[in-house]
Amino acid sequence: MFDDIIRFHPDETYKYAGELMRNVQNSTSIRFYLYAKEDIDAIRQQIPLLTSVRGTSLFHEIIAHPDGKIFAKSKLDDKEKLIKTNF
Repeated sequence: MFDDIIRFHPDETYKYAGELMRNVQNSTSIRFYLYAKEDIDAIRQQIPLLTSVRGTSLFHEIIAHPDGKIFAKSKLDDKEKLIKTNF
């Protein structure tokens, strides 16, 4: 999609990503969104810092249940296994 715009209009230049997105927008059903850096920074301040959970790097998926139990799957089609964690 972006490649086609550039291939068919090689002399066209885009000063901002928004200009390129406007040209592509009519060629696809994909929705594009642009966010101002200030908006991203404001959201980033609302997200708590994440900490790693020791021993979970080999899991494919980790599932936290409302009762506080944490389950893990090693592969996509595995059954959930209750894991013990120390926070």
